[in-house]
Amino acid sequence: MGNDTQRIERALDKDSFALASIGLGLCIASTEALRYSALWRISDEGALDVLLIKIVSLTAVFSALILLSKKPNFKPHESTWMLVAIALLQTIGFAMQISATLHPVHDHLFTIVQRTVLESSYILFIAFASFFLGAKLRAAIQALVIGIIIAGTIQIAIPFVSFEVASALILLLTPASCACLVLAVRKQRASDEWLETLPENERAEFDDAPSEAAPLARSSNPGSYRIPLWQLCLTIALFSFIVSAIHLQWLQAQDGESASTIIQICAGVGAILAGNLLLLARNSLQGIAAVDSVRLLVLPIALATLYVASLLSGALIALSVIPLNITYVAVLFLAWIIPFVYRFKRTALFACASLFLAKKLGVVVGLGIMRDLAKGDADWIGTTMIVATLFALIVLSVMHFFKMGRQEPVSPRGKEEPAIDSETALSLACESMSKQYKLTKREGEVLALLARGRSATYIAEALVISSTTAKTHVKHIYQKVGIASKQVLLDIVEDELNDILATHGKKSIN
Repeated sequence: MGNDTQRIERALDKDSFALASIGLGLCIASTEALRYSALWRISDEGALDVLLIKIVSLTAVFSALILLSKKPNFKPHESTWMLVAIALLQTIGFAMQISATLHPVHDHLFTIVQRTVLESSYILFIAFASFFLGAKLRAAIQALVIGIIIAGTIQIAIPFVSFEVASALILLLTPASCACLVLAVRKQRASDEWLETLPENERAEFDDAPSEAAPLARSSNPGSYRIPLWQLCLTIALFSFIVSAIHLQWLQAQDGESASTIIQICAGVGAILAGNLLLLARNSLQGIAAVDSVRLLVLPIALATLYVASLLSGALIALSVIPLNITYVAVLFLAWIIPFVYRFKRTALFACASLFLAKKLGVVVGLGIMRDLAKGDADWIGTTMIVATLFALIVLSVMHFFKMGRQEPVSPRGKEEPAIDSETALSLACESMSKQYKLTKREGEVLALLARGRSATYIAEALVISSTTAKTHVKHIYQKVGIASKQVLLDIVEDELNDILATHGKKSIN
């Protein structure tokens, strides 16, 4: 499998996909609602204790999610208690925001609690990610595009309704998002249960639609190079830091009336434009090379251009919000798509939680630090930090880009190992997977037969075991690998096989 070949995973039920896409759009709108300048005055307060508490609380919650993501059976999108808690916290947070807008509160503790609980909807991204990580890559990209367009439309519509209607709508965003996800899970489960009622020979036609969701499937397409997860998280955090710092440039243009409305509409237009750009480019954004191009070259250059535009004054400040939101969506796209196209030692859900934590911490730190620097005479320090970060990202991106172009898959000793036949390589790939996922000896034997396309009936006869025992071994293998379909398992085996063949001087299988 080459770098640009997507891994075929389960197909989503149409109703389930539609509900999850709408829910994701409401989730994005909920995370953005605090920035609706036409609805309420966006505070420029940058108290250090608020910043620290938000960082600690985010790190604690996401760390718990990251630890839970190591468990094969952990599926956030099926955790009703977590979804209810997120909906409750976010509703409380916006209720406090609405109350503070109508009746200004100067209680510092009130501000700390409000801003902390309002971050809860960001965790909802992980639940949606776990739902789509078991689906086809195309479905995940299309869902994100739909979600971005929905969020942008809501942002544009808000200024044209009364404060009461807008407030009620915002209060319902996160609960409605969670409800859509719950319904999507139930629809998909019903579809999977229907497949289970089919005879085995007919069910084979739907082999990419498993009986269980597979949020823990490993990332899709390994390249001839691998990038440590921490480096990708750091990159996302730095991008988010710059975007949030530039975001502060238009705070001074707020007037609570027409200027604030124009700013919000421009932000919504930017989101919709970004969604349509992703829609046009969705076919070319499914390979690791395309994602690397966005990450290494396009996004740093876009950020540099945006920063120059943000230095303008007057009405042009509002117009700069359009490219700002396009760039923001690009960062969101990277955090969303990286677990699909990169290969990590950890599960894709683990990578997803780490990336979204990095993204949110970059935003929180960027807003907190830059707000304080903008208040006094040290605003030049903030400008220097942005320019230095941009320059470092661009230089590193260019260096990494050329390094990838020169890098060839070679053996650790720098010499090609003797070529081996495909059968031996397949056996080595199965042995490698058995060690990596801690399979038992019998499970390793079953894996070797599955990798050769054998059915459960054949495996039972070959190993002289019952058909029920064979299916149990297959189920255990799926659980340990973190998948739920034979096709995904075969793709992972093929990834291992390609690595071994490349190491020994043979061409990979396409």
